[in-house]
Amino acid sequence: MKLLSHNKKAFTTIEMIITMLIVLSFMLLTIYMFHNISFASKSDEKGFWYSFQNYWNETIMISKSNHKRSHIYLSSDKKLVIFGDLTHKSVLNIPDTMEVTRNFNLTINSDGYISPSTIVWKSNKKHIKYVQTIQLGWGIYQLKEE
Repeated sequence: MKLLSHNKKAFTTIEMIITMLIVLSFMLLTIYMFHNISFASKSDEKGFWYSFQNYWNETIMISKSNHKRSHIYLSSDKKLVIFGDLTHKSVLNIPDTMEVTRNFNLTINSDGYISPSTIVWKSNKKHIKYVQTIQLGWGIYQLKEE
């Protein structure tokens, strides 16, 4: 007696449903992650200040650990903040709703020291000014709304 040989050339219904569920879960995960990223996107001032603080701290730590000078450059015309030195740079876009009043170049010394200065930011969204005061010493700043 010859056994029935069954050539399987396509997905069964169960295999197709499982494949569709896996693809759907990846799509939902991607949409969820994209939504969270876009929440702290270019137009979100709160997300900008959160990112600014993280880049600020990272740049100071890198400067101290490498014993090299670093810079924080604020460009009013290109709407960018560039953190870092020649070997490591991070770029943060200034939201469309904000602007810095003029270009700034802050130097972080190899020991983390930053000269005191004041940066004025304007928010077109909230119609307020942010005054960022860099205090004498070790990379501390205060941010006040006016």
